[in-house]
Amino acid sequence: MRLIFIFCFQLFAFSVFADDVFFLRTGEESLLARLQLIKEAQKQISFMTYEFNACDTSTKLLLDELINKAKQGVQVRFILDSYDNTGEERTNLAAYLKKYNIPLLIYSDPWFFPPAKNHRNHIKLLVVDDNGYIVGGRNSKDEYFGLSKDMNYIDQDVLVYGPSAQKALSDFNQILRNGFITRALPGKSSTAFEASCLAKNVRDWQVLLSLQNNTFLQTAQRHSCPMVSFAADNPRFLSLVHLDSKNHQSDLSDRALKFKGSTQLFLEFLAGTERNLLVENQYYLPIYRMEKIFNTLRKKLTLQNIDVFTNKTGYGFGWLDKPLTALLMLRAQQGSTKKQYVYPLSSLGALAGNHSLTPPTARWRIHTKSAVRDREDVLISSFNIDPRSYHTNLEAAVVMHNCPTLAQAVETQIGGLYMTYYIDRIFCGACERETEGITNKDIVKALVGENFL
Repeated sequence: MRLIFIFCFQLFAFSVFADDVFFLRTGEESLLARLQLIKEAQKQISFMTYEFNACDTSTKLLLDELINKAKQGVQVRFILDSYDNTGEERTNLAAYLKKYNIPLLIYSDPWFFPPAKNHRNHIKLLVVDDNGYIVGGRNSKDEYFGLSKDMNYIDQDVLVYGPSAQKALSDFNQILRNGFITRALPGKSSTAFEASCLAKNVRDWQVLLSLQNNTFLQTAQRHSCPMVSFAADNPRFLSLVHLDSKNHQSDLSDRALKFKGSTQLFLEFLAGTERNLLVENQYYLPIYRMEKIFNTLRKKLTLQNIDVFTNKTGYGFGWLDKPLTALLMLRAQQGSTKKQYVYPLSSLGALAGNHSLTPPTARWRIHTKSAVRDREDVLISSFNIDPRSYHTNLEAAVVMHNCPTLAQAVETQIGGLYMTYYIDRIFCGACERETEGITNKDIVKALVGENFL
C-alpha cells in the first residue's frame, strides 16, 4: 500500500510540476512559435534581444503581433541592447512604438553610461505572462530565421511552458531593476518610417503565408521534463568586477559568479558530465573555469567522448577576423585530444539550415549554443564558449534535466553535423584553403587579446 501511495504521489508531482518543452530546430519553427506565444498573452509580454532589425520580414511580423496585443490592453515591455541599435532607425522605432504605449528600453547605452560600452545584454528572451517563454540563441533579424539571401545562422531554442516560466519572468524583472537601462528618445514622426521600413512587401506576404500553412505547432513533439533550471545573469555582477580592460584578464571571483547565473549554470552542466558530452557552439574558446572543466573531464575514467561542433573561421569582425580565426584553429587543435574532438565547420561547404523559404544562394554559419549531456540532459542558451559570454555580457541559459526524449531530439539535430564535416573534408577544396595565410603572428595577436574577443 505504501509503495502504491509513493508511486501515485510521484506520478502526480511529475504531471503537475513538470515543464512542457518544445524543441525549435529551425528558424521557421522558431518564428512561428514566437508569434503563437505572443498571441497567447493575457496580461504581459516581456521581450529582450541583442539585435533587432525592424525592417526585416521576421521582425515586422513580430512587431505586428506585439502591436495587436498592446491594442488589446496587454502590457508590452521591450528591452533592446544598444549595440548595433543606434541612430535614426532606433529613434523611428521608438516613435512608432510610443503610439501604442510601448516604451523602447535601451540596455547599456554608452551615451548615458560610457563605462558600460564593453558590456552587452546578449540575452534573447520572450516571456508571456508567467506561463511560457522562448529562450536560445536567435536574435531578431532575418538571418537568424533562415530568410537572408546572404549569410544565415543555424541556431536552436526552446519554447517552455510550466513552473520555470516564473523564474524567467523574475530574472527579466531583475535585469529591468538592476541594469543600465534608459528609454530611447523617439523621433518626431514615424510616418516615413512606417511607409518605407514597415510596409509589407511580396517577400513578407510569402513568409506569412508559409507560416500559416505550417503545421509544426499541431504536430511538434511535447517533451515533459521533470526538472527545468533557468538562469539569466544579474547585472549586479558588474559591481564586483571592474570594467576596465586590465581586470578582464582575470577570472570571475566566487562572489561575482553567484550573480553570473548563466555562467554558473553552464559550468555546472559541463562539470556534471559522466559519460558523454555533445556540444554545438558558435565558438570554442574556453577560458578559466571552462578550460579547467574540459581538462578534468578528459581525465575522467567514466568519460567516453566529448564532441564539439563549432565554426572554422571568424566572421563579421573586420580586422579581427584573421586573429579570431587563428585562435579558433589553435583551440580546436588543443581541444582535440584524448577523449575529445573539436569539429570546425566552414560556411563555404555543405553546412545548411532547413527553411522552405531560404534563398538558394544563402550561406550558413553556426550560431547555436546548446549541449547534450549523458543522453538525458539538455542545455539551450545564448552562452558562447568564449570570454565575453563568460565574464562580460549578460546571458541566459536553461537546462532540462532527466529528459531523454528531448535529449535524443537535440542530439539527432547536432549529430547531422558529423556528415557535414566529413563531406567537406572530401569534397570542399575551398573549405580546406579557407585558413591559408594564417601565421604565428596572427595567433600571438589573438592570444594577447583573447579576453576582448
